Amino acid sequence: MKYIILLILGMMTSSVQAGLGPISSGGGLGVMCNDDNGNMVYEVLDYYEAKIKFGEQALLSKTGDWYEDSYNLARNIYRLQGVENFQDIITNFDIVDHNINSLMSIVEWVEDLPLINDAGDMIEVPDNCKIIQIATFYDRKQRLKINKKYWDELDSLNKAVLFNHEIRYYFERKESEYDSRTTRSFVQQALTAKHQVPVLDNIDDASLICKSLENKNTPFNSYEFYMYVHKLNGKTILQFKNFDNRGLFVKTTATFNFDFNVVNRLDPKLGLVTFPEQENINLIKTSSVVGNSAIQQNVKIEFISGKAITVQSFKSGIATSRKLKLGCSEY
Repeated sequence: MKYIILLILGMMTSSVQAGLGPISSGGGLGVMCNDDNGNMVYEVLDYYEAKIKFGEQALLSKTGDWYEDSYNLARNIYRLQGVENFQDIITNFDIVDHNINSLMSIVEWVEDLPLINDAGDMIEVPDNCKIIQIATFYDRKQRLKINKKYWDELDSLNKAVLFNHEIRYYFERKESEYDSRTTRSFVQQALTAKHQVPVLDNIDDASLICKSLENKNTPFNSYEFYMYVHKLNGKTILQFKNFDNRGLFVKTTATFNFDFNVVNRLDPKLGLVTFPEQENINLIKTSSVVGNSAIQQNVKIEFISGKAITVQSFKSGIATSRKLKLGCSEY
């Protein structure tokens, strides 16, 4: 999952070319404000919220070239995901360019767009500002409409943020998200150069790395996490790299009040599957996922002797993934 941004972009491009898409559509909102000098300032909602939450000095710098700012967003995600030498990972931007150009190829420039109420909870804007519709992606038609006037007013970083939002939101709608809160949280993480805790922070104590195993006969929700016992409180920590098909950008954990010992057994379809080593253990535990505003879910782990260890996620009491068997190995 190191290359999650490129994978998302690649999926977006293939979907555009194939003419396929989810059944709903989504928008890209912005904030238009009258500043102290009487000038109108235009920003994408994701950027505006990040600026309010973290301070503008914590965000990536603006280069004046929105392609270069798009590369910097990708570099920052690699940094947060713990990729070594992240500054040098993308030395050839052909893939990023190709995907941006593919999205640009379906843009229709318009003078006005109706406001779409798909933001969910968002920061309240002051009286000198108002919410505007900068872009709308029509999934069935595979058409991205952008208000030309607003686009021209955006600075380079906000243009990069808008395209990152549109690509990410398309992906999230395919995962049955009905508003843009999760998308905006991910984009804000990518946009923030400071204050975010990287995905792999403090995993030196990890003893296992676990992955959900794919049964090719069923839809698949992917998980990958490190499992370790906290040195001070003795509780079991799951620290996620990948959660419910989403590659993560910041440290995301769930804590369980039990110790663990495991053993692997060979399954003819799934390969090595992990079971509890302890006899007569019967644990079904649920914990909230913390540290990541984009993942507001609970995770349930079943640790029962004689059965494969499973993981499953829930949101507001409703399952968001299937119950998936795990394969773990020493880290």
